[in-house]
Amino acid sequence: MPTGLFAASDWGIKALSNPAAHGFAQMLYQFSSASANNGSAFDGLGVTYGFFNNPNPAPEAIPWDIATGLVMLFSRFLPIVAPMAMAAFLGAKKPSPFGLGTLRDDSPTFAFLLLGTILIIGALLFPACSNLGPIAEHLGPIPFGG
Repeated sequence: MPTGLFAASDWGIKALSNPAAHGFAQMLYQFSSASANNGSAFDGLGVTYGFFNNPNPAPEAIPWDIATGLVMLFSRFLPIVAPMAMAAFLGAKKPSPFGLGTLRDDSPTFAFLLLGTILIIGALLFPACSNLGPIAEHLGPIPFGG
């Protein structure tokens, strides 16, 4: 959502160093890295203060800083509420006996099922979006009319 907002506003357009699909991938990566807690950036956005504490950053730097701060708040700290509530409800639940159809959570089957689910969801969500810009740039203007 913030990537779409910045792609449609002057804050995003003026901050780009690369036009079209590559610039969109820069914006998408900026917000994705803010939400994923790795702090990296897809260099090229002209909104940083720099290594030497640039006293005159781009005017778009302030909206980008506020937006990435909000993305960090909502995507890192707000989702903690659901697992905490789930833990409270499961802690209050009475234990039930194991049956024939019970998948125990201390078995290798459960571990591989959980790992596979995490990898599949991760593979389907982020790389597909982050690869759109470079693929579109490689294919050139013919299929995209640019």
